[in-house]
Amino acid sequence: MDDDGADNALKAWQQKALPKYMPRPSMPKQASGPKAFLRREPQRPLFWIAEKAALEAVCLKLCQEAFIGLDVETTLSTQSLCLMQLATPSATYLVDALAFGKPTQHSLSPLSPLLERCETKKLIHHAPFEERVLAACGLSLAGVVDTLLLSRKLRGRNILGGHSLSVVCERELGSPLDKREQTSNWQRRPLSRSQITYAALDAEVLLQLWEIFSRGPSFF
Repeated sequence: MDDDGADNALKAWQQKALPKYMPRPSMPKQASGPKAFLRREPQRPLFWIAEKAALEAVCLKLCQEAFIGLDVETTLSTQSLCLMQLATPSATYLVDALAFGKPTQHSLSPLSPLLERCETKKLIHHAPFEERVLAACGLSLAGVVDTLLLSRKLRGRNILGGHSLSVVCERELGSPLDKREQTSNWQRRPLSRSQITYAALDAEVLLQLWEIFSRGPSFF
């Protein structure tokens, strides 16, 4: 599929938006303390990817991006891939890995050109986890920029609070992430509204962190 074909396929597919069973994402709940959790932009486009043609079109389109935020959600016991979140400056895509059968290199083959493309940098927080999860599916990553390592480099390894994604967001963006859905059941379908919001935001904040970190000493 060439770039024009990908654009046309993506436009046609995007008209479907989220499937009917998929609840529209809402704003995360307020924290009980004085600080509110980070919120998603309510008008930011969010798409659910559960068809191979859509996955092919999205991956080809994202190969044109310089940076994307990437995160995954897994089972708790085996850390098997359930969901992959891909965020660009203009939209977020939730790839339902379970919709393609057992997550393998074959079932998720449209992802390989994107994940292995060095020119498209993947912003990931604590990248070894994603690398391990994807390796179990036969997928490899290239062009990784680990925001956890950037935080350690720019703010100091032993800074108060550490370098978890929620803490880094509070330090750099002014508010923490609501992590209550982190250990929820990511195999169930449909996902809850709060799961969708949580998953999307985890990838989106990586782009915001990169904007801040990239002003510091070069990581590359």
